[in-house]
Parts: sequence; C-alpha cells; structure tokens
Amino acid sequence: MTPDAQNTPNTRRTFWRAIALSLLPSLVLVMTAKDAYLVDFSALYFAAEFYAQADWANIYPPSPEFFWDPAPDAWRERAAREFAAQGATSDIVTPYVYPPIWAALMAPFTAWVPFGVASHILIAVNAAALVAIIWMGYHLMAHEDMQLTHWSLMCVGLSIYSIAFVLAFLLGQPQVVVNAMILGSMVLLLRGHDVSAGGLLAFAAAIKLAPAIFAILFVMEKRWTALVSFVIIGAGLALCSVMITGWPLHDAFLSKLAQLDGQTLLSRINLSLDQPLYHLNHLLTGRFENDFTKPELFDAPAWTGLTLRLVLLAGLVWIYRATRTLPDDKRLGRRVLSLSLLLILTSPLSWVHYMMLPLILLPGLWGGRGFLPFYGLCVLVFSPHVFTWLSAQQVGFLLLPALYCGTALIAFILSVTQVPLRSTSAHNRA
Repeated sequence: MTPDAQNTPNTRRTFWRAIALSLLPSLVLVMTAKDAYLVDFSALYFAAEFYAQADWANIYPPSPEFFWDPAPDAWRERAAREFAAQGATSDIVTPYVYPPIWAALMAPFTAWVPFGVASHILIAVNAAALVAIIWMGYHLMAHEDMQLTHWSLMCVGLSIYSIAFVLAFLLGQPQVVVNAMILGSMVLLLRGHDVSAGGLLAFAAAIKLAPAIFAILFVMEKRWTALVSFVIIGAGLALCSVMITGWPLHDAFLSKLAQLDGQTLLSRINLSLDQPLYHLNHLLTGRFENDFTKPELFDAPAWTGLTLRLVLLAGLVWIYRATRTLPDDKRLGRRVLSLSLLLILTSPLSWVHYMMLPLILLPGLWGGRGFLPFYGLCVLVFSPHVFTWLSAQQVGFLLLPALYCGTALIAFILSVTQVPLRSTSAHNRA
C-alpha cells in the first residue's frame, strides 16, 4: 500500500483484523499446552540442572541407544519427581541432544525458576514466535493480490488445527523459535541487512544444527556478506561454547549424534524419505514386516543413505535452476519454502513438527494451479483427528509416515514448479 493510504480507516481495520487472526492460533495452542508436561523441554531443563550441579557425566550419559530404553537412573529419578509434581501421566524420558552451551546458560535459572514455571514461559515465548512467523512469512512470500488479513486467515487454517503445531507446543519444542529465527534471517536478507541476516541464522544453527543448510541460500542469492557473517558469527559461537563448557562435553554431544549414523528411525511422526526407502528395501528382499508398536532405530541399508544424499543434491540444483528467473521479491521466499521441504525429506530425523515452517509459507503459492485442493489436503492430513485415528490402526505405523512424507513431497514439487502471480515490491506488503 502507498504511504498516503497507511492511516486510512480501512487500512487500520485490516491491520487489527490481521493482528487478531495472527493471535488466534497462539491463544488456542497456549490453552492446549498450558497443563501439559513438556517432554522435550524437560530434557533441556534437567540437563541444565545437572550442569548446575557439576554432574557432567549425566548431561550426555553414555547409552547403547540414541533413544533411551530404559533411561539412565539419574534422569529417570529426576523425571519421576517432576511427573509427580506435575501430575503427569507420561513416563517418557528423552535425552538432551542440543549443544552444551544451552544447558550451561540455563543452569543458573533452574535454582529459582521451577520446571512448571519455566514451561509456561516457554509456551508464551513459542506463542509470540508463532505470531512473528505468520507476519514474517507474509513479508517473505505474499503477493500483491493477497492482503495481510487473507494471509493470516489461511495461516490460521493451517496452524490452529494441525498436529505439527499442536505437538510442537505440547512437547515444548524450541523449533518454533528456531523457525522464527530462520524467517527473520531471510526477511533481513530480503531487506538488504546481510550482516544481521547471517548472524541470526548462525544463532539458529547454534540451537539446532539443521538450520545451517539455509546458508546455501546466501550462495544462491550471491549474498557473500551474509555468508561471511554466518561463518564468522557461527564460528565465534562454537568457540564460545567450547570455552565456556569445555571440549569433553562437546565430544560427548557429538558422540550422541553419531549414534544416528547409518540408522533409520521408524516412527509415525518421522517424515523422512529414509523410512519408506527402508520399507522398500525390506519389501524387495522379502523381509517386510508391520508389527511395530513404538519408535525404533534400525540399521539402514547402505544404499538408502547414498540415495538421500543424491536426492538432496539433485533437489538443491532443481531449486536453483527453477527459481533463478523469478523476480527478486519472489525468488527468496520460494527458495526458503522449497529448501525447508527438501530438508525434511532428506534428513534422517524429520519430525512432523518440522512441517511448521513450510505450512506457514504454503499460502505463498495461493492462486497457482491446484493450490486450493492441496491446501485442503494439508489441513486434513495434518489434523489431530487423522493422527489419532490412524495411530489406533494396525497399519498406522506405515500409513501415517507415508501420508505425511507423500504430502511433503507434493508440497516440494509444487513449491519448485508453481508459477508465481504478479510481482510486487516487498515494501508494498503492509
């Protein structure tokens, strides 16, 4: 909109409607998660407690399995006390799999912020991050035929009733904040703030390693300042982490991650292509089975890892070639959407809550051929009712990941091949 029109009554009403719509998913998800036991967040909190107690061995306790079964005694006992205090029915104890610096930074707070209070703080932070994600997604992806109100409304449909967002809030996942940082980095890049864009992405990659792949977009966009900023700030953060927490903890962290090498996770909420490739291998070799009842790691066939790497490489080339002729204000957002889906498909661990980012960006394909049916398909496929119903079926362990993975694959193909509508400048999207 033009500067002269920014203060008109219609514009102000549109702005406040967009605010209300953006807040709606966060409010619903806060009410859903407010009494939940945040399993994933508990891993960070307990690790921080062990750090505060100088109990280094229990931050990354050695275990023959990546997912504990059973959990180490110290973790099981600490979780049992919290289960009792929270009145939780869960008995899941998950390992801490983030860099040690975050346990160190949170350690002082565990002495005066109880787990329940800290959980509510995280839920509030995630709620604010979700509002930011919706707005930044609009500035990155929307076109001139779509107002902020319409964008927010479509994001409500994809987030307020989606297992990806529900699980993220119920588990206490930092992925919500990480997604906000990734989008913030890309919006900064779109607006020409290259140093800040690289630095913010480096911070996201310091929380979870996977966001580092988005630095490839700096290369595709030939934004070398952003790339240098990412490398320098990322290296500085890694050095600070080692200096603060010491190398032994980092060695234990890397050893924990190494347990995933050559492994395939069979889970109802893992979207990776690795899982269907594993079943295909067993089908071809006459060893197919369907009696899984819980998530498990299995030795992956040698060819599946190579296949995923080739798919990743081919996908990157396809993204670059298919988007290089798009207008400047269309290209970056489309690349973020496509790359987020490619990462989900080719990573060994691609939890369903990783779909938050592409689902929020999906309305950017509005107006293209087949968008509305696919939008409806995504709302249906990722609904909690479909998840609950299929989980109760014997074939649910096969159908759910196949359904999720297939939908992500279709979304990736659409994101790369969809022709955008008319171009508009980023500063006109308000």
